[in-house]
Amino acid sequence: MSRPSDGQTEGVGRRYRYPVKSLRGDYFRAGAGLAFCTLPLIFAPPFGGVFLVFGGLATMFAVYGLRAWAWQMTVVDVTETVVSVAGPRIISGRLASRVSLAWDEVRAVKLSYYSTRRERTDGWMNLKLKGAGESLIVGSDIDGFAAIAAKAAAVAKANSVPLSEATVSNFAVLGITVSATGTPEPDE
Repeated sequence: MSRPSDGQTEGVGRRYRYPVKSLRGDYFRAGAGLAFCTLPLIFAPPFGGVFLVFGGLATMFAVYGLRAWAWQMTVVDVTETVVSVAGPRIISGRLASRVSLAWDEVRAVKLSYYSTRRERTDGWMNLKLKGAGESLIVGSDIDGFAAIAAKAAAVAKANSVPLSEATVSNFAVLGITVSATGTPEPDE
């Protein structure tokens, strides 16, 4: 898959990518887990219990590594009228796909925070946008996440999209002031 240039793009608006440095930990965990699980497979009899357990774990780490690669290859394009996400989709089996959503068709905005520590001091955010039968997710590891989130907040206000208290609170963490415009969006 060819990779278009970063930054400002002709006819697209602004292009954002997931930097390799934010994915290094994922690549390391996938590689270490795959190596750790593959070594016993060399000595295990086929179809034995050890083979099944470590084979399953090795497959899981391989998929985890492919997911990191898919994030690295993903491109988010933002214009005044459209947001689109393009890249490989490992789960669906398609090598490349593009999901585009016109900003004026956005009917749900959800900004979720996932903590990796009990004190909620470390973690990541996901911005989920829905509308016109499409759904897309942008992770906070992407360069320019705050700008994308700010655009989504402005669109939520312009489209009178109801926001949950958690989403409003998460926008506030990013320094973006929004208010719930109605009934919170349903949790999935």
